[in-house]
Amino acid sequence: MRRSRTSSARAAYQSKKTNMAPMSLRVLAPPSSDTSETPTLVLQCDSRKYMFNAGEGTTRISAQYRASNSRVEHIFLTRVASETMGGIPGLLMTLADGGRTSVDVYAPPNLLYALATTRLYARRESMRVKPHEIPVTEPHVCFADEHIELQAIPLLPAQHRELYAAQSSDRPSFDPVLQPWNQPHWRPSSLRGADALQWFRCIVQDAWKAEEASTILPDTVSSGNAHGNIPARLATSPARCAYALPPPLVPCIQGGADAGRQAAVMAYICSGHTQRGKFDPARASELGIPPGPEFARLSRGEQVRIIRPVAWSTMDAEQRQEWLRSCRRNGSGSSNNNHSRSGKEASQQDFSHTDVEYVDIQSQDVVGSARAGPVFFYMHVPTLQHLDSLLDDPKIRAAFAPYTWETNKSLIEEQRRTPHMILHAVPLEVWQDERYQAWRRDFGPACHHSVVNRDMCADTLTYTSNAISLLRLSRMDPDVFSVPGYRLEPRVRDPSTLPTQINTHIPLQPRGAPTQLPIIAPVFDKPLHEMHQHAALDDDGNDSKNSASPGSKATWDAYCAMAAQVRQSASVPPRTPEAGLADQVELTTLGTGSSAPSKYRNVLSTLVYMPGDGYLVLDAGESTYFQLARRFGPGELGWDGRIGINKVLRELKMIFVSHIHGDHHMGVIRLLLERRRLSPSEPLVLVTNNFTRFYLYEYDLIEQLGLRDGSVLALENEALDWEHGIDPDPLSTRATATATAARRLSNMKEDGAAAQTERHLATLKRLTNLTGVRTAAVSHRAGHCYGLILTHKCGWKFVFSGDTMPCNSLVQAGKGATLLVHEATMQDDEAELAAAKGHSTIGQACRVARDMKAEHLLLTHFSQRYPKLARLDVGGNTRGVYGENKGVDDCQHQDQERDDRTASQDVPPIGIAFDMMRMTPAQLRRMVAGHRAMSLLLETEPEAIDEPTGPALSSSSSSSLSASLAGAQAEPAAFSPPKTKRARNLYASQTRFNFHYLVLTFTSRNKALRPPSELSVSEGTRRALQSTFGSVGGAVAVDVMYAGLPLDPSVAADGAVGEAVLRVASEHVDTLASALSSIQGQAHDTMTGQQEEMRVSVRGISHNVGALRSNTSRAWILQQLQMLGSKP
Repeated sequence: MRRSRTSSARAAYQSKKTNMAPMSLRVLAPPSSDTSETPTLVLQCDSRKYMFNAGEGTTRISAQYRASNSRVEHIFLTRVASETMGGIPGLLMTLADGGRTSVDVYAPPNLLYALATTRLYARRESMRVKPHEIPVTEPHVCFADEHIELQAIPLLPAQHRELYAAQSSDRPSFDPVLQPWNQPHWRPSSLRGADALQWFRCIVQDAWKAEEASTILPDTVSSGNAHGNIPARLATSPARCAYALPPPLVPCIQGGADAGRQAAVMAYICSGHTQRGKFDPARASELGIPPGPEFARLSRGEQVRIIRPVAWSTMDAEQRQEWLRSCRRNGSGSSNNNHSRSGKEASQQDFSHTDVEYVDIQSQDVVGSARAGPVFFYMHVPTLQHLDSLLDDPKIRAAFAPYTWETNKSLIEEQRRTPHMILHAVPLEVWQDERYQAWRRDFGPACHHSVVNRDMCADTLTYTSNAISLLRLSRMDPDVFSVPGYRLEPRVRDPSTLPTQINTHIPLQPRGAPTQLPIIAPVFDKPLHEMHQHAALDDDGNDSKNSASPGSKATWDAYCAMAAQVRQSASVPPRTPEAGLADQVELTTLGTGSSAPSKYRNVLSTLVYMPGDGYLVLDAGESTYFQLARRFGPGELGWDGRIGINKVLRELKMIFVSHIHGDHHMGVIRLLLERRRLSPSEPLVLVTNNFTRFYLYEYDLIEQLGLRDGSVLALENEALDWEHGIDPDPLSTRATATATAARRLSNMKEDGAAAQTERHLATLKRLTNLTGVRTAAVSHRAGHCYGLILTHKCGWKFVFSGDTMPCNSLVQAGKGATLLVHEATMQDDEAELAAAKGHSTIGQACRVARDMKAEHLLLTHFSQRYPKLARLDVGGNTRGVYGENKGVDDCQHQDQERDDRTASQDVPPIGIAFDMMRMTPAQLRRMVAGHRAMSLLLETEPEAIDEPTGPALSSSSSSSLSASLAGAQAEPAAFSPPKTKRARNLYASQTRFNFHYLVLTFTSRNKALRPPSELSVSEGTRRALQSTFGSVGGAVAVDVMYAGLPLDPSVAADGAVGEAVLRVASEHVDTLASALSSIQGQAHDTMTGQQEEMRVSVRGISHNVGALRSNTSRAWILQQLQMLGSKP
């Protein structure tokens, strides 16, 4: 049925044959150490965008080069694999948060399974995701709209075709409307074939609201089963069902070079619709066609029958014009079924003196030659076996035949359908294969070929905003702030192909040669030794891409002088002998941002190197592997000839994931895949929560990660709890296990889990020389969040916080830490927002370090509100754990007003994490003196061509974080920076509004339900806030402006039985929205008046109630004005 709909849609679009819209291609970034081997390609037709492949880093690359994805409606994947869809979860959440309401995703079989595995962390209520699995039986059109037609070409090696032959075409046996997942004995893990596919669809729909409610799931999917015997508060939904997925319909390849992967790969032929030729009215007049409806019919490609004199060919021009004028006056001249008079009657009445005849006129007689639409291919041929499929399958050869030069050479240029561009995502061995070379030549001399692989593309820096800052900071310490290696020239050159660069642009309609779009990011196109002079801030703008505003030169000279002092300064000894025990441990901050990546900061990941004992990865957000590959370089030896990415992966001993949020683990899959390909001799220990481990075990069935063959050993965070875990801290003040924990450990011992955990923990200690590996439960929005505490046989103690609010259990577990790495998401004047989101402020992190008596503190996980940390203001109006009007300065200086009178020497040296920075505790102590220089530099760096993309910055204080820290720990430099004009910041001057409005919609299939009252909405909101964030009392004041029947008829037609408009202070809008979006239990019952079938959802949020998405707000305004006796 799906294919028939595609065919009918294609026929409809072809029959229209409207004028071509401008079309162009954009390659976001070629393969490099930073990016996936299958690049992301964006096709733009007029204002609509289509994306091909979305590997890890797609969102960050788009931010770096301002490639907006907000208009992407369709995503086409060439393979169900990490390199093509590793960035899909993050991209989809970004699109949903940006306002997109629907996205279609197309891929080979197992797409539904792959999306279903992400249900535990990737979900949105505001956007539908519509997955389409493309059959691999034969080439066919998989998509068509008014702009393009896309033909999928399945490349499937012959030896693996049986894997896809067993797919069931039966109808599913269970009805989602009956909600069987709420039945006590129903187990989805046992589903197979069509039933399994149906279950996957239910999960994706529930997580992303993928289809209209009536297509698969009922409107009240979480309100109990169809028989009503399960209360709503006990019911679940497919995406929250606590059962493992059924196995994927297509298993991995067993054996061979591609073992453990999906066999099917798609190539795509994308063609624009043919543009009809231009209608020639002069030629129509010459044939005797009178102006009128016949002109329009001929323009549409139809045939017409006309009446004209038999002697038409002998008539002169004046006689012909007189005939046409007569036809126009009398309404005759054609013979159509709907004509009011027959041709014979017309001729007898008006032209009895002239012999006439019927003549059939074809459209091509009066319409110029059609213009073929532009064509391009996306060829993903990963192995020689897939190349065999491309060349040997007769159906595939037939699919490409219409586009060959042999087929088109006899046509005029406008009608040729040869491809304008072929993107070859192929390895070097495929590109150089003689058969593939001959296949490429089939498409003629005018075709542009662009090959994208790591051998034939330069390994240039992708994230140059971060690199240029590192280059400038390296003047303080080139070891700490070293620019990662890069290669400006490809290893292999081929004159027959075009060099593919970042932001390569290919005009398709009108056709044009490939070019590079104007660079809007800092330029990093010279060897490193030459880049130093181009990195200087220059008044004259000698390098317009990297220069700053007037007055910058004086600031740059001052920074260089301060940096020279830091570089020449002596090392700082540890405060105590114990503080120096970890001075050889090196931290590489691969990502220091939170939530979503930006061009300056990737999402969180930290690499810990223990000399002689290997590497640890603490949290692994998206693109962690690529950050590692860029930092260390390719192969075993890397950029420096000593350590490359392969050596790091071989010596990687542990990955720790703090909690389920995607920005902390979406890079784990690629790390495990790349490590498994190296066949390491020692296992890797994965320490994570049960949800992430569950998800990885499911994904392992479509790409083998090593979780089932012994190369990866899994440990659960809870089993390592420092108080009641399997190896509790001897210094713990509590008993070894509480009653609940004792029961859990007893159960573990009964089923052998405890013994397995002990074996895996012993293996980890043996591999790393650690004497203690423990976790501490921390406070965050998600459940099962843990920090990590490590102790080494050398005596040092390391603590990693993960995401957390200030947490006493972490303080107690980490007492006496040699090094604490703690999140510092918000500045101090955002303490309330930090609490609502479950994070810490900078001042709170400092307080934790002081209470823990940590010897060193490294701050990381900064909000993307602050594109550069030095722009973060923390003084002034801070209110939090330090009391009123106290900021980080108070944490650094001796504070006489504090009750405990803590001396300044109790505050550890503090480091500021920056992406791709490498630092030991000894270097951290030394770099404290560089905080003022760092602040001065990052405050002055230009942003005219590199502006931040994050939310508004706070400018309530004049002191920066770096200046504050430096003022506490170093002598102030004898320099006052010149008063230069600050680089323009688009977001620093945003208007602040006192209030925000939320529109709630109450929906139900039962139209007899009554709408909620203002009292029930008010009390339900209070209970939702209390259950979500604790007893808040009157801390969040909410005004119910309206509650009752829907005011917008279109909303009522969608199933709404009631609506409400709430007003809240702007600083509390996130808190309120979070509480209402997850309302359940007693709060739900109170708000809906004990009507369990009613569902509550947040329809819109805005500072302007009249600008909300529906007309409800406008109707509400009108109602309020009428009540007040005013005119709107």
